Amino acid sequence: MEMTLRWYGSKFDTVTLEQIRQIPGVTGVISTLYDTQPGELWTQERIHELKSEVEASGLRLSGIESVNVSDAIKAATPDRDKDIAILKMAEEEKIPSLPISGDKPLRGEKTVAIGSQKGVLNLVTLGNVCGSVRLEETDWILFTSPVSPGSSGGPLLNNKGQVIGMIIGSYSDTQNLNLAV
Repeated sequence: MEMTLRWYGSKFDTVTLEQIRQIPGVTGVISTLYDTQPGELWTQERIHELKSEVEASGLRLSGIESVNVSDAIKAATPDRDKDIAILKMAEEEKIPSLPISGDKPLRGEKTVAIGSQKGVLNLVTLGNVCGSVRLEETDWILFTSPVSPGSSGGPLLNNKGQVIGMIIGSYSDTQNLNLAV
């Protein structure tokens, strides 16, 4: 397991990468493009700049959070589809990706949630699809794989390893009832 800390970037964090590097056992940081607004494009150049800055300090950019989730996605308004992108990359720029399921998730189907809660990367939790609900023209997947802050934007997979949704959050007044779109 890799020990990481969340770093808000040189413009926003009072703790420097040099200070983080001195913490025993810490080898990387989780960050994001904090000055990028929801819906604004994350260019490869900006991501490479962030990675270079972190690596120049002797640390690893261990993960990038999608913290800037738009209000349209959070509130499930009809405009939310404008803020969810499926990227197609040139063959020479391909990065590892997960296959997307073409099937609607079924009640009782096994689920796997992947997130980076509390700075721990790629935590995997198991659960089930417990239902779906349609609110304001948006289909929500209700699932029981445990999630917490840091899971938002992560994939929800079926038992074939196919993406069936994007984790959005949880109902705070229930026990383990979570949402994906």
